[in-house]
Amino acid sequence: MIKEAVPVGVMLTLSMLVQSCLYDGIRDCSDYYNSLYIDNHWNLAPDADPEGMAAFFFKKDGSGVWRFDLVGKDGGQVRLPMGDYAFVTLNDDTAVQFEDTGSYESMFLSTASCALFPGATDSGGEEMSVRMISPEEETVMCPETIWYDSSPCVSLSLDRLSYVDISEGEKIRVSPFLILPAHPRSIVCKYHLVVTGVSNLEGVSRVSAAISGMAGQIKIDGLSRPCQGVTLPFPVKCSGGSGINGEFLTFGLTSDPSVRNILSLFVWLADGTRHCYEFDVTSQTTTADDPMDVWIRIDGLELPVSAENKGSFDVTVDKWNTIVINLGGS
Repeated sequence: MIKEAVPVGVMLTLSMLVQSCLYDGIRDCSDYYNSLYIDNHWNLAPDADPEGMAAFFFKKDGSGVWRFDLVGKDGGQVRLPMGDYAFVTLNDDTAVQFEDTGSYESMFLSTASCALFPGATDSGGEEMSVRMISPEEETVMCPETIWYDSSPCVSLSLDRLSYVDISEGEKIRVSPFLILPAHPRSIVCKYHLVVTGVSNLEGVSRVSAAISGMAGQIKIDGLSRPCQGVTLPFPVKCSGGSGINGEFLTFGLTSDPSVRNILSLFVWLADGTRHCYEFDVTSQTTTADDPMDVWIRIDGLELPVSAENKGSFDVTVDKWNTIVINLGGS
């Protein structure tokens, strides 16, 4: 339930009523509104430049949620009933979906389902022929960058604001000027793929990639991830005559350490044949020095030589030739 702030013209009346509820104990102060200023600081994401930020205030008693969409990155003034809230701010210039926004504990971020090969022209037959990648997993879009900050408790009264500062070990801070500082940071990971030593790359007409076992959502309360994985398709390109490179954004790994990350590299040759190379890259994703900036490296991949006469092959009867490659301990 999204609620609107009280018009400015009635603030004088509200002020008189609030004085009564504070000092005479006659009324419930939660019936009356006050303003606070959200002050965004970008020291944790100095290059961020979102078009706007959404601020969510979840009433601690479960009676409602207030959402404010503020233009630009700096923040702004909002008005809501006095009381206790959980607070979340994140950029709203994104295709990432805000799900279950009725409470702080239930809200999570996710992305929409998508085709394994965006832009495929064979009505899905091509996609279905390689669903052996991870048949139990949904294929979804990679997320966009999300800048986020939160506080599990913000208390707004007539003359002061108090809040829990998570960055300071959940220290309680008080602002007599009704200013709520926020320090948004990126909660989306960047993954890089570098494949070197690729032979016969000149015969490739198209290349794509996907990785299984990734988190498909993230909760705003504690930034936890589900145990079930999803498959993320992402673009790659040939480079330098013997390399294939790409990068993508993700919510990160699942909470289940037993889930494997299988990288699938799809290669279309000029003669119409199609080849899928599978690599278990779990050892690289789980031991990365920086889990927010992960590099997957594969060295050495021998592709088939494309037939000289492209017209001699009937593409309509072709099947995917899947090759599983053991990376060992890499």
